[in-house]
Amino acid sequence: ETQSILSHTSGSATYTRKRWTKGHLSKLELISSSSSQTMHYLYTEKNVHIWRAGSRTYHTVSKGNFEPDDAQMMMTYEDILNADDGNITKAGLSTKDNTPCIFAELRSPHTGYTERYWVSATTGLLIYGETLDKTGSVIYSITATQTDITTQSDDNFVLPDGNLPEDDACNSKDHAPA
Repeated sequence: ETQSILSHTSGSATYTRKRWTKGHLSKLELISSSSSQTMHYLYTEKNVHIWRAGSRTYHTVSKGNFEPDDAQMMMTYEDILNADDGNITKAGLSTKDNTPCIFAELRSPHTGYTERYWVSATTGLLIYGETLDKTGSVIYSITATQTDITTQSDDNFVLPDGNLPEDDACNSKDHAPA
């Protein structure tokens, strides 16, 4: 589970994201604190199935290159690995909330913003990340609030119609209960 805060000139918005993964399936639950709306995204190898909480219908679209981390707006350690060396401005060992971490700071070549990452030295997972604008103000932050690495039940991956997803080659379609 992660919690992120997106800051803007008139305030901020807080989002809670829960994610379950089993084999090639990943399910996201995105909850906006401002609208109290929950969206579900169930990723298969080829498709994404999308629905609102409480709905019995869902929409299926081709996944393309859009991964669950993208939908979560999740900063990941892969961002550090994929960064050009010239964009890494700081790196080292650090502690965040009493957790030993690998710290990295990157400058985005596209925006000029600074991105900071604290990756747990124990689990290898991001525990905190933030983006600072050109003035040094935090405009985005993400905190891993819970981590559960146990095997997930198939119940977490059931579509609103009560079925597990079948990964067909559809490009886009709506599904409603019969």
